[in-house]
Amino acid sequence: MGLNPLDNDNPHSGNSQAPKFDWPALREAIAFYEREGLCYLPAGWGRKNPSLNEWEEFETRLPTMAEKADWFHEGKPTNIGVVCGGVSRGLVILAFNDPNGAREFFGEERWQKLPRGTFITKTDRGHHIWLRSDTPILSQTIPKGDNKSWLEIRSDGNFAIAPPSLHPKGKPKQPKETKRERSAEFNTLAVEKLMESCVFMQHCRDSAITLSEREWWAMIRNLEVFGEAGRQKAHELSAPYRRYTEEETEQKIKDAKKARIQKDIQQHTCTFIKKDLEFPCPEDCQAPKLGVTTPAGLAFRRA
Repeated sequence: MGLNPLDNDNPHSGNSQAPKFDWPALREAIAFYEREGLCYLPAGWGRKNPSLNEWEEFETRLPTMAEKADWFHEGKPTNIGVVCGGVSRGLVILAFNDPNGAREFFGEERWQKLPRGTFITKTDRGHHIWLRSDTPILSQTIPKGDNKSWLEIRSDGNFAIAPPSLHPKGKPKQPKETKRERSAEFNTLAVEKLMESCVFMQHCRDSAITLSEREWWAMIRNLEVFGEAGRQKAHELSAPYRRYTEEETEQKIKDAKKARIQKDIQQHTCTFIKKDLEFPCPEDCQAPKLGVTTPAGLAFRRA
């Protein structure tokens, strides 16, 4: 159900210069899938099927950090894919096998707006639209005209190869081929949800006058990802400090953006906040329940 077996032939036969494994691209994609709470698994380099003998167990459970560390690391060429359905918080992928299928399905006006808050990948055959459903969706294939697989609805029981995996034909799926934009409205809402949902961020707000440098840094790191809305909130929360300056705070925001681009994520995670900053995060915090590892990730879920 859901998977089509590949030929046993070498996926790069006739291709003397197969693309090289791009670990930084894979690491960036993993960070995104983590934030989105998706169940992701390894696949063979240039393959579409999971490289695990019994991957079906992950239809009902998320892999552990130890398992993921074993599957994905620098120097080990690996494709990546996601398990659709309930384990990935209701992930449903609409896989169109027609270049114009998605545009026809959604209509031109809605199609133009869709990328603002929706993850979309583009393949040679058409677009894949990644959505979420609170209710179970039946996996099925919908024909149209002579195209018997015009639309594949992939939900429970399906594994879908994902960027930046290498296609069996030797063409890599690059993250840049996806359309992922966050509107100013989304960022504003996310910042509101961040302040509502995270006790640590509330502590940073309420203790601004006595906030330590390390706490301030963690606060800035979790706000910077939300663009202008995050920048404004960072200044607002920093202003009560008696030695606050706009210039220093602005530099801190720039440093946070640079750290994010360089994938230095340690100093704003929930683990860092609890263990290194010794902050007493409440046991009923929603972050671990939602499978996210940072306060910013919690905001993404709630927005």
